[in-house]
Amino acid sequence: MPLLPRMSPYRPDPQEACQYPRDCYFEAAVVLIGLGGTFDMTDELLRLGGDDPYRREKAHFLAATRDLRIRLAGRAFAEGLRSAAAELPERLESIACDARRTVRERRAIIAALRQEIDGDTAAAREAAATIARFVETRFDGADGGVSCPP
Repeated sequence: MPLLPRMSPYRPDPQEACQYPRDCYFEAAVVLIGLGGTFDMTDELLRLGGDDPYRREKAHFLAATRDLRIRLAGRAFAEGLRSAAAELPERLESIACDARRTVRERRAIIAALRQEIDGDTAAAREAAATIARFVETRFDGADGGVSCPP
């Protein structure tokens, strides 16, 4: 017969906090539920066991809202792409004029950004062209200086 702990694995043993064995007693915490709230002990016991009592309802909700969530994700992705494209010149400027790094390091960072562009979309081609134009116009030679505004 295996040894079983005195307490549940989800609750600590109240005697572990005791300093003196004869002064130990269990003091249950009182939980107040907000105005008009309900509390279902069965749900909580299922959750403690690693089971979600509302998993079927959640699955039905996710299935019913799948198309809407896909459309919202597409819009968010497109907006992120537009904002990244708008911020690219400013980001390149801040990298190129970062005096804490050498010119070679700055060029390497910009080249790494160019290598990160993945895909053969119009937005990817435009971002790659923006980076190429920036490098051609701002950097003087392989190890030369960079022209930054004062």
